[in-house]
Amino acid sequence: MLKGLRLGPLFTPPSLQGTLMRPGLDGGADWGGGAFDPQSGVLYVKVNADPDLVYPDLTDAAGNVAPNGPNAGDSSVYLKHRIPILKPPYAYLDALDLNAGRMKWQIPFGDRPALRMHPALKGVQLPPQLGAFGDAGVIVTGGGLVFAGGGDPAFHALDTRSGKDLWTYPTGEAMTTGTPMTFRAAGRQYIVIAIGGPGPGAALLAFSL
Repeated sequence: MLKGLRLGPLFTPPSLQGTLMRPGLDGGADWGGGAFDPQSGVLYVKVNADPDLVYPDLTDAAGNVAPNGPNAGDSSVYLKHRIPILKPPYAYLDALDLNAGRMKWQIPFGDRPALRMHPALKGVQLPPQLGAFGDAGVIVTGGGLVFAGGGDPAFHALDTRSGKDLWTYPTGEAMTTGTPMTFRAAGRQYIVIAIGGPGPGAALLAFSL
């Protein structure tokens, strides 16, 4: 499949046969942005590593609607049976030390249960974290925690020093779709995140110690 696409370095333009672009149209980092810890000078960013297929017009050479056309939906590149064309991980959580100008740590973030249970992948040894595609961001707290969702069917609290997952709350079939927020009420701190999309199943989850 890749032999029929245009491949190249950074800034390779769209093409009639389709240019494979990675990161895809949603990043890297997207609208969710990052979370900065002023005490340590570290920036935490949820990033996607999914590729996209891009054309110079809204249709390809055969007149088909291109993935980056209007209402195209999911523009990731798949093999048959909707298995991603590239191997995982498909998303990461990055910790960037802005004082030193280097990556402090990078971990695969989130999972894709539907892909993991795909019958075509039965018996295939997969990594512990496939990486969850999603645009939402993260927050960092003064207590040394990064709270993150970003397309995963779970909500996570991770250690700012290592990226170790310290706590996970499964959200079932509803994916985490919003950037977490925190507030204090009546002397108690809460963490809130949106799950699900438009329609039934959308909800706000609130947590506290």
